[in-house]
Amino acid sequence: MTNTMTAVQGAIKAAAMKPTTGVAVSAGTVASDVVTRFGCIPADIGKLASLVGLLLSLILIVTHLWKFCLERKKLLAEIKKDK
Repeated sequence: MTNTMTAVQGAIKAAAMKPTTGVAVSAGTVASDVVTRFGCIPADIGKLASLVGLLLSLILIVTHLWKFCLERKKLLAEIKKDK
């Protein structure tokens, strides 16, 4: 079970690192807002979709910051090693 969870976590992290994921999240959020404004879907569903989009965007931001910090630590360790 642990290997399965690790594989799933790895797949989620890999998907979150792709720029297309960010584009899809933002496009979905904007599309749900536009459709709600035109009255095609109820306002409650539009609000929920915007909230989900906001949460996904925050997850993507945190993931990218985490990746940046890891890469920075690796680079600093490499520079120290070369000196």
